[in-house]
Amino acid sequence: MQHRGWRKERTVLTHDTAGKRVLVTTGLTTNHKGQLVAAMAIGDGATAILLPDMRINVAVNMLETIQDAETEQARIDNRKGRP
Repeated sequence: MQHRGWRKERTVLTHDTAGKRVLVTTGLTTNHKGQLVAAMAIGDGATAILLPDMRINVAVNMLETIQDAETEQARIDNRKGRP
């Protein structure tokens, strides 16, 4: 697993759905025009540019997805009789 060499690069090591270790990277990089942009990437996949009008949406979507996962897991655990 390699870092991308971005400015202000931040990484989180996690696992994909197959259990393979993968880096989630956020940071500053340049686009095809040489402009500085905020971006994110998963593993060796494509880089997604986080445009100013969508940055908050991405953050909110991630938080809501985490909450959805916790809610659904609690529902599953309740059905199985787990505390």
